[in-house]
Amino acid sequence: MTNNKTIELRKDFLRKFDDYIINDIGDEEIIEQWLMGGLPDAWTEEDLDYIATDEEQWCYVCGLFGRIVQMAEGEG
Repeated sequence: MTNNKTIELRKDFLRKFDDYIINDIGDEEIIEQWLMGGLPDAWTEEDLDYIATDEEQWCYVCGLFGRIVQMAEGEG
């Protein structure tokens, strides 16, 4: 069970993950992978709540973020 502070921290990380992929990496193929498996395009607070409170989803999205960053760094 995750407490409210943990959930808020996770939601903040999700926002930062999304910002980094969209604005810093900026590669269309990578962004498409993120939108399909990470945060949806035009995500809502409900989307963040769902991912932040569901342990399986949280782990999946974190893993996806890590794989995307590795892929982007490998290209650069």
